[in-house]
Formats: sequence, structure tokens, C-alpha cells
Amino acid sequence: MNTHTPQASELSALRRALIVLGAGIGVMLGCGPILFYSFGVMVRPIAEATGWDRTSIASAGGMAAIVFGLMSPAIGALLDRLKPRRMALIGIPCFGIGLALVGWLPQSAPAFVATMVLAAFLSTLQLPHAYNYVIVGTFTKGRGLALGIALSFAGIGIALAAPYSAYLIRTFDWRTAYMLMGLTVVAIGLPNALWLVRDPPARDAVAATEGVGHSLRQAMQDRQFWLLLASFTLIAASVGAATVHLPVVLGDRGISGKMAATILSLVGISTIVARVGFGFLLDRFNAARVTALVFLGPAIGLSLLTLDGPPLLAMAGAILIGIGLGVEVDAVSFLGVRAFGLRHFGKIFGMLFLAICVGTGMGPVLIAFLARQFGYVPALWAASGASFVAALLILKLGAAPRASADRPKGQQARPAT
Repeated sequence: MNTHTPQASELSALRRALIVLGAGIGVMLGCGPILFYSFGVMVRPIAEATGWDRTSIASAGGMAAIVFGLMSPAIGALLDRLKPRRMALIGIPCFGIGLALVGWLPQSAPAFVATMVLAAFLSTLQLPHAYNYVIVGTFTKGRGLALGIALSFAGIGIALAAPYSAYLIRTFDWRTAYMLMGLTVVAIGLPNALWLVRDPPARDAVAATEGVGHSLRQAMQDRQFWLLLASFTLIAASVGAATVHLPVVLGDRGISGKMAATILSLVGISTIVARVGFGFLLDRFNAARVTALVFLGPAIGLSLLTLDGPPLLAMAGAILIGIGLGVEVDAVSFLGVRAFGLRHFGKIFGMLFLAICVGTGMGPVLIAFLARQFGYVPALWAASGASFVAALLILKLGAAPRASADRPKGQQARPAT
């Protein structure tokens, strides 16, 4: 009996493209682009319609991101047992229900925060874990580019979600907007999960190689793990704070809500371009150095936002922020699987993604605190400094080694230099 499992190189070009497309659409409909990164557009209209404290409303976004992070290790462990397609088929309806509840339930600011936390919990199967595994488990050659293309769909989600949310609020109200967003996620996501999302053909080959790859405990004893964790916490805090507070900063400077939504959409557009280009470079150059270089984008972009200039200056800052936002999950997936292998990818990625979510959740809260105490200019400079430190930390990785899952048989691991 033939037990051979086809690898990505043996699949047709059309099949490879459909695998990337299905994973990409799943990423586009993820809880990050839809629930978190469109949230900045919602803050002011909700505050104006309800009279609730704007800071309290804004904190709901950070709380949601923390829920993503706390659930990430559990979702990663679940991914090592379940198949990605099954996770998508369950996760999409749960996410749609969560979005609808945000529009239906809350009658006070504390209830709004609590409902956002509930929605975040219901959305966690739509974290990018499953879709990342589809790519890293299917592709070996060209993995960076495949990851970049699939995860660039998060940028499409961000670019579309902000103006779509603003349109729904203008046409209806914020409650109806959330309900319709939930319906949209289900209407697009379920057909995608049924027809395009497929479990990676490399899964059986990986599972059969019991000794391949680091366990989570082994990874946590490696210096590279902690460098990755620290660096991605900082960059996530920086870009997370920027995307949540950008509409508020622009509004305080007299820029209209429509123009603010347009500027925010530039974050998503630049994310698309950055992820594809970054994935291409990952396959060809030193991954740590390329990542560090890209992390300087948000550092410069946030510094531009400290200048009270014309909208074009804010647009340039948004584009540079989007470049950094476009690579954190790509880079942690690529560097993580190269360093620690595929066998326990779900658990290890879950822990590293926890760091990203903690940073994403704490960044807006810390910047809100700094802005309240000292104003937005010092707060933005602090976020810019976090991006710069993240770049320095990632440089300490040197050339990320290949884990045993990716090395030719008999070749030993080479330490980072």
C-alpha cells in the first residue's frame, strides 16, 4: 500500500495557490483584523452615542488582545491535536456570534468591556495559528513567501474592516454595525473553510517523526526563545498602541472621522505589501537582520506622528507603522519553525503568540496612561523607542539555525551567530 504523503513541491501550482488563498481568507477574517484593528474607528462613535467614558471604551480593545494572548497557548496545544480545517469550521460561527453579542448586549461601559472580553474568547479559534500551520506544514521551499502572501490577507482585512465599520456606523449605528460584521464573517468564512481550507499534506510526515523538533520545555531553555519573546512583545506593544490610538490622535488634531478611517486603512495596505515583500526576503537573506530592519519602520512612523503637520505626514507615519504590523506574525512563525521544528509548532507558536498578544493588549493601555499623564507626544515617543529596542533584540539572534525537522539527515544544529 502506498503511504506516501505529498509535499507542497509535488502539488500542482493551482493547488498550492488555493492552499495559500484559503489560509489567507481565514487570516483576513481573523479576530485581529476584524475585532481589534478596526476597533479604533469604533471608539469615538460609541462614546458619542452612549456618553460612556472614551478611555474605558478604548481599554476594551486592549482587554480583548490580552484574552487572545491568554488563550493562545491552549489554542496552540489544541492545534497539535486537531486539524486546522476543523478549527476553522468551529471558529468562524463562534466569532460571528461574539461580534453580534457586542452590538446586542452592553448597556453600560463596564458591560461593553465585559462583552468585548466574551467576544474575544469566542473568537480565539480564529487566531492565525491554524492558518499558519497550513502554510508551514505544507511548504518547505518558498515557505517565507507563502507565509507572506497568506498573512498579507490580514492587511486586506485591516484595510477593509476600518472603512467598512465606519460605513456601517454612518448608515445604521454602532450596535447594528457589530451585528452586520458578525454576519459578514460567517457568510464569507464558512464557505472558505468548507471549500478552500485544507489540512497540510505534511502533517502525517511530521507526526511520524517522533524525535523531530524541540518540545516546548526544550524551546524555553533556549536563549533564542526568550529573545524572540521579548522582541515581539515590544514590537506588538508599539504597533498595537499605534493602531488603536491613531484615530484618536488624528481626531484630536481636527482630522475628520472619514479621513482618519482612510489613514488607518493605509496601515492595512502597507501591511499587505510589507508581508509579501518580507516573505520573499526571508527565503533569500538573513531572516533576523531583515526582521530587525523592518522593525525600524514603526520607530520612524511613530516619531512622525509626534509632529503636528498636514495629513500627508500622518499618512506616511501610518504606512511605516503598517510595515512593522505586517511582519510580526510572519517573522515569529518563520524564525520559530526554523529554530524549533514542526513537531510541537502549535505549542511553541502559541507561547510566542501569547507574547505578541500581551504586547498588543498592554501597548494601548500604557500609551493611554502616558497620554493622560503627559500628553500624546511623549507617549508616541515611548512607543517609538519600544520598536527600536525590538530591532536591537532581534539582531542578537544572528542567523537563525534550522531545527532538525528542516535539516538534512545527519547534519547537526548550528548555533546562532
